[in-house]
Amino acid sequence: MKKLILILMANDDLKKINRGTISLREIKELLEIVDNKVGKLETHVSIHSATMHLIKDQQSVMNGKLDNLQEDMEEVKETLGNHGGALVRIESRLDGFADAWKINRAEINKVKRHLGLPSISE
Repeated sequence: MKKLILILMANDDLKKINRGTISLREIKELLEIVDNKVGKLETHVSIHSATMHLIKDQQSVMNGKLDNLQEDMEEVKETLGNHGGALVRIESRLDGFADAWKINRAEINKVKRHLGLPSISE
């Protein structure tokens, strides 16, 4: 507390106290000023403390929502994992259809050439 008082007082006032050239009335006035400044600081600290409490409450709410989001993401990952096998089967079936289309197109083009018709383009 002494350090705080010294910080809040002006250097000239400190010099007067050290030299002993300051009256009791002046010391009381200085102490009132210091008390007023300390009161303002305490008010600011209280306000900031209340603000921090509010921020912590909001952070708790956000953490709860993030936990729910994490659970939802786990469900999405599980669903994707379950559908992975089906997607692989669909892709291989489509590859088979593409191969069959190429073979059929080649055969159709042979018949069309034989008949003198234009070929199917790729």
